[in-house]
Amino acid sequence: MRNHNQRGMALLVVLMITALMTMIAVNMNDYGLRAVNRATSTQFQLQTKWLLLSAESLVKRQQLSPLPVDKIHLSQSWARADQRMVLDGNPVNFSLRDRQACFNLNGIGQNRGTEGEKETSNRVYTQQVFHSLLLTLGLDATRAKNMTLALVDWIDKDDLARQGGRESAQYRDHQPKLIPANRPMLNISEFRVLAGVDQALYLRLKPMICTLPTQNLRINVNTLSPAQAPLLAALFLGEMSVETAQQLIAARPANGWQSVNDLKRFTQDSSTTFTQAQTAITLTSDHFELSLWLDEEQHNNRIRSQLQRDGHVFHVISRQYGLSD
Repeated sequence: MRNHNQRGMALLVVLMITALMTMIAVNMNDYGLRAVNRATSTQFQLQTKWLLLSAESLVKRQQLSPLPVDKIHLSQSWARADQRMVLDGNPVNFSLRDRQACFNLNGIGQNRGTEGEKETSNRVYTQQVFHSLLLTLGLDATRAKNMTLALVDWIDKDDLARQGGRESAQYRDHQPKLIPANRPMLNISEFRVLAGVDQALYLRLKPMICTLPTQNLRINVNTLSPAQAPLLAALFLGEMSVETAQQLIAARPANGWQSVNDLKRFTQDSSTTFTQAQTAITLTSDHFELSLWLDEEQHNNRIRSQLQRDGHVFHVISRQYGLSD
């Protein structure tokens, strides 16, 4: 009986050891598979990154560098939607967007002086344009004014709030706590946190605003879409209706307007607004956004590059990898 019990215990120990070894083997195999998957994924991501960067370089050289310096319009090849190229047998999709077909939020502070210095006429005009844009979107005059001044206070260098504006003291009770950047915006998402900006307004403004690494307001009217007609109307501070702006864009020549003066006949003859608008209107662009992506939806195979022109050379000033707003 004793030998029988000993044999039973020995068998139980053997079974336990076998089970333990099996578990260890399974875990080691699982760990090995995960390690292989991680290595494969890392290799794929690196290959994808360099493939997209190569495509970026090719697009700059083939699509952008040949563009004329003095005129950019939507009939040029860069403006075609969702284009495709093949590199080493891999299809790469890309699209280009003119980043001067929008209101540069940083331009609202152009020509600002030192603290306490009187604002220049150009600066007042850019604020009037933004204020007019808000009015065309249905905001009442008080809210439009306060939001315009809040944007100016967010960007300017001082901590002195304008009447109706917002600086640190006015954001003290905000949750989460906010401190005005007192510098140019880097992304339009920063605009979302300003006082008075709700999601509905942000989504309506989003197609018409941008942030450029310059404090100049220069809008290319040759690349505005019909949906951006409120922006064109805002440049003339209410002297041009949104309906007229829509008709203008729809009737725009295929190769764009040849001169800013082509728009003069649509404003009042004795108006000084056109003279002001000329300071903000251009027929060319120095800033573009390039989006590149692959077809594999299970990976974030996308790069969004911000490009700036210097003569016929385009430089990358920033990149975003993966999906982004």
